[in-house]
Amino acid sequence: MTKGKFAMHHTLFAIYTHPRETWIQQKGFLHERIIPMVKSQPGFMSGTWTYDSKESRSYGCVKFGTELEARALEAFLRDEATRQNPMGVAMISIVVTEVVGEASAT
Repeated sequence: MTKGKFAMHHTLFAIYTHPRETWIQQKGFLHERIIPMVKSQPGFMSGTWTYDSKESRSYGCVKFGTELEARALEAFLRDEATRQNPMGVAMISIVVTEVVGEASAT
């Protein structure tokens, strides 16, 4: 394990496809349900959700204090991906990685 400031932090990256015709509803669901749910998870540190309109794909990046905390969300999202999604959202990939560095403007 790496020693130092980032030794315990892990990030979950998830990629989803979205039908263009339901994107407005999906965006509302993201802000009303998904982001608050993720923020309430143990060890949550930060999250960013982006959307590529050309490919109709979303990219989520969520940082947690430990690998175990990131893996808990990964397990939940993998389980959710097995269920029928009424808006046609589908997981492309999900991975948990160790944070080895970061930068910010402050």
